[in-house]
Amino acid sequence: MTKILKQIILIIITICLFIPLIQKEFTFFKEKPLKGVFTLAEKPDSMLENWFSGEYQLKYEKYFNDSLGFRPFFVRINNQISFSLFNTITTDNAILGIDKVVLDEKYIFANFGLDFLGNKYLESQADKLKFVQYKLKTDYNIDLLVIFAPSKVSFFADKIPEKYSKIKNDSTNYSGFVNEFTKKKINFIDFNKWFEKIKDTSEFELFPKYGIHWSYYGAILATDSLIKYMSNNKSYSMPKLTIRQIILTDSMAFVDNDVTTSMNLLFNPKYSKMPYTKFDIEKSSNKNIKLLVIGDSYYNVILNTGIMQQICLATDYLYYNKTYKINNKENKIDYNNYFNLIKKYNYIILLNTELNYWNLGHGFIELMYRELTPEMNTLREDELFTFYYKSEKIDSIKAREKAKNIINNTLKDYFLYKDSRIELLKKRLLYSFINKQNLINKAKERRVSLDEMAYLDGRYLFYDNLFLNKTREEEIRKNIELNILIENIKNDKQKLDKLKLISDKTKIPFNDVLLRYAKNSMNGNDNENELQKNNSKKIEIKQENVSGKYNENEIQVVIARIKNNKVWFDNIVQQAKEQNISTADMLRKNAIFTIKNRKK
Repeated sequence: MTKILKQIILIIITICLFIPLIQKEFTFFKEKPLKGVFTLAEKPDSMLENWFSGEYQLKYEKYFNDSLGFRPFFVRINNQISFSLFNTITTDNAILGIDKVVLDEKYIFANFGLDFLGNKYLESQADKLKFVQYKLKTDYNIDLLVIFAPSKVSFFADKIPEKYSKIKNDSTNYSGFVNEFTKKKINFIDFNKWFEKIKDTSEFELFPKYGIHWSYYGAILATDSLIKYMSNNKSYSMPKLTIRQIILTDSMAFVDNDVTTSMNLLFNPKYSKMPYTKFDIEKSSNKNIKLLVIGDSYYNVILNTGIMQQICLATDYLYYNKTYKINNKENKIDYNNYFNLIKKYNYIILLNTELNYWNLGHGFIELMYRELTPEMNTLREDELFTFYYKSEKIDSIKAREKAKNIINNTLKDYFLYKDSRIELLKKRLLYSFINKQNLINKAKERRVSLDEMAYLDGRYLFYDNLFLNKTREEEIRKNIELNILIENIKNDKQKLDKLKLISDKTKIPFNDVLLRYAKNSMNGNDNENELQKNNSKKIEIKQENVSGKYNENEIQVVIARIKNNKVWFDNIVQQAKEQNISTADMLRKNAIFTIKNRKK
């Protein structure tokens, strides 16, 4: 009897093992697909071509795992166990904070200042934005407004796990920009600060527990405040928004459960009741705002309310300044015609949340600054710039000899912060709990401690991603020499006064005028024909970058990936030797080739 029982159990187990294979081939049961952004592997073809390289086997293994019967069900069981028993979730970059509040790890890094760009850079961006704001208003009667959308991490700062506190930095892009914008009187609304202020007094949820974006109700409150702000400008006719009713429900809508769906659990977690509003908008025949918003996904929530579409004569949206959303259709932006696009509107809003403050406007500031400063490309046509070329030429040999000791010492100073920066990157890697397993695997492969592996990766990021590798030493020296020259100019009152006069007249930020003068002086560009040739090249290069054909950031990302792939990198080193060119040039050629083929 015992033997028969064992055989029955064995048969049952065997059948259970084969059920997923049977389901894969015949699909007896309709399965609920997994939610989220991922790509299932397709069945590979060309077996004969790829068999001996091993590529076919790897592709088929991935396809087999992704298409196995009942896979979504088993994934949900695994995710449910992780969530219920171990307080973890498998959604990319998302973590569970205190009281199981879902937070995005990338936002924590931004909130703690790990993407801080430095005060000088933020000041420079603010100067450019101030100039763009001034020129758009005076020359084209276009208003410009910056909106700091709230961050869930800032809002729920008390829910951040204690283990992240070790990587907190005192300076952030948010605080830096707010200080600069306040000093320079740049138009902005700080919803980040406002949401924190009303957090304890708000009757309803401003952020959902299991979402990343502001709640539908929070977005409507912000939109109402935005309308009131825009109404202060008497030249615009703004219909009145009235919140008529607030309905509380535990049925999540819009993006209030955007993380919950991608968590792929067997049972949805318990929600707090979320508020959804019914509103009325005053009818008006005098609509005159043509609104363009450039921003991240936080504006999608406002867009979903439908309010701005009703109060504006026209409203469009540049998603990350890459795609043009109009009539629910996405179109790629023609950067060659970018300024003509901008001139169609009379009100422009740059809206970003904390994660994207480092890239405020997503290139808008730089694109418009180039467009609105033709003087910077045709300096010789302006009388005020004639002293650029009549000023004394710098004796480059003498200057270099004189600066040698200073440069060598300054170069050492330049790298003084290297150790602390690498230490910061190391901490970021060690406390990035989502990516920590990758670090552990690399440490095992290289047979080093986890701490040492984090240091090695941090050092790589410092030298490679910040472009401070040894091959750039000469470029660094030139930058240091340029800074020394700028300091000398600042000590020359006569030159300084002339530069300030130029800045005042053109409204171009003084630092940009100073830098251009220093570069011209250092390069000895006193020949008009040669200078015109150089300026033409600069314009040409800028237009190529703006077209987005081969974006420099994109190229550098691909180069970093190549370097991380040993087989790929070794192959490129060999190609460089065969073609008798440098490895750096070969890397760049391969990166551009990869991007070109990817875009086909």
